[in-house]
Parts: sequence; structure tokens; C-alpha cells
Amino acid sequence: LGRTEHWKNRKVRAMNYYDSAVVYLKPIGDYQILKNVYLWKSELFASTNQFNSALIYYKMGKQLSDTVTNRLNIENIRALGYEHQLSLKEQEIIVLEEKKSILKEKQKAEVKAKLWLYVALGVILIIAFLLYYLLNQRSSSLLREKKMRELEGEKYLMDLELKNKELTTVTMQMLHKSEDVAEIHAQLKDLENKIAGTGNDKNKIIRELQKISKGLVNTVGQEKEWEQFKLHFEKVHKDFFVRLKSNHPELTSYDLKLCAYFYMNIGINQVANIMNVSYDAVKKQRTRMRKKMSLPKEVDLLHHITTLAAN
Repeated sequence: LGRTEHWKNRKVRAMNYYDSAVVYLKPIGDYQILKNVYLWKSELFASTNQFNSALIYYKMGKQLSDTVTNRLNIENIRALGYEHQLSLKEQEIIVLEEKKSILKEKQKAEVKAKLWLYVALGVILIIAFLLYYLLNQRSSSLLREKKMRELEGEKYLMDLELKNKELTTVTMQMLHKSEDVAEIHAQLKDLENKIAGTGNDKNKIIRELQKISKGLVNTVGQEKEWEQFKLHFEKVHKDFFVRLKSNHPELTSYDLKLCAYFYMNIGINQVANIMNVSYDAVKKQRTRMRKKMSLPKEVDLLHHITTLAAN
């Protein structure tokens, strides 16, 4: 209003408005506008040739201008300081947030690591328990197998001993029978010779005795006795005949019988009685067997047969 009156050259009214403005502006501290009012009053006093008053208000306006400028600079500096502090605070907040986020991630990672550690420990404990259980079961199984093998071994030895006894019994029965028959055969021969010396009228009796003697010879050579012996022999000495035949294919069944008897440590004379042949016949057959086996003189036949049976 004062400025308007000033332009209209109403100097008194303009001065009144300027004074009212000064009274209003000082308490509220609006120095920016108050500075302009002082400068306008200086212009008004100068236009009325009141140069002293104009100078005073000009100085007052300039002082306020410098004060406002300084205050603005200070406020700007303060504002910059506030902005800088605010920026620092924001950076601190960002850093704190990042630290907080990192800490949370770290805590999560630690929780996950602990969880996986507990899981791994649990798995290890389970595996250790399973291994202990399996080893314990394995140990128990091995002990049971060992006991079973021991029992089977004892049973096998008992069976083998029983089979040996049976084989020995059969062999002894054959030997006794062959000896008895040989003795009866010798007695019949002796009786036959005695009757032959008494005269030709005894021919009928001689023929009957010869018939009995021949029947005894046939009885001793029955195949049934050999089959029984062979059955018990193979129970004790498995694959005996297979091994002999495999190493010496040229051996006959008769040769195999002789080998079995020799393997049982039965002498030539006893073998001859069992097989109802002469001593010389068995001896000759043994010589033929050595040739078939290509055995040198220094190699014992029984040793060779025993070696083949063991291998």
C-alpha cells in the first residue's frame, strides 16, 4: 500500500504505510521485507530533499540487507550441514540396514548350518547304528556258520568213519568168505585126489565133487558181492574210478577192480581168493596194468594209485 501511494506521489500517506509496515515487521522478524521498507523510506526522504533521513534509512536498509545475506548464507550453510548430516544419517541408516540384512542372512545361514549339522549328525548316528547292527548280525552269522561248519565237519567225520567201518566190514566179509571157500575148495581137491587113487569105480563120486567145486568157484565170483563192495567203496572214496579212468583210459573194469582192492591194502593172494583166480594170474595182471600206466620200475603201483585218488 505504501509503495502504491509512493508511486502516486502521495508521500505522506506512503510514509504512514511504511511506518505501519516497520511496526508490524519488526516483531515478526521478517527482515527481508523490512530491508525493502527502509530503502523505500530512504527514497521517499530523498524525494523530499530530506537527505539526512534518507541516508539514515539507506544505511539501515543496507545493514539489514547484509544481515539478511549473512543470515541466508548461514542458513544455507546450516542447510548444507543439515543436508550433509541428513545424507550421513541416511548412509548410516543404509549401512545399518545392510548390516541388519547381512546379520539376518548370517543368522539364517548359521541356523541352516546348525540344522544341516544336526541332520548330518543324525544321519551319521543312524549309519553308525546300522553299521553296528550289521556288523553284529554279521558276527553272529559268522559264529553260526562256524558252528554249522563244525557240526557239519563232525557229522562228515562221523559219516566217513561209519562208511569206512562199513567198507572195512564188507571187505573183511569178502576176505573171510574167499578164505573159507578157498579152504573148502582145497579140501575138495584133496578129497578128489584121495578118491581118484581108490579105483575107477568111484568116477561118479569124483564127478559130483568136481561139480561142487565148480559151484563154489562160481559162487565166489558173483557180481553181487562186487557191487556191494563198490557201493560202500565209492561212499568213502568218491570219484576214485573216475580219476583212474580219466588218467588211464586204457584200464578195463577188471583192472579197476584190482586197483580198488590194492588201494584197500589187500594182498595179491587175498585178491586172488576174492576174484577166484590164481596168484600168478593176479600178479601177471598187475604187471600188465603197470605197462598200461607207463610206470617205471622204481614207482610203486599202490603209491601211484593213492596219488591219483588224492588229486
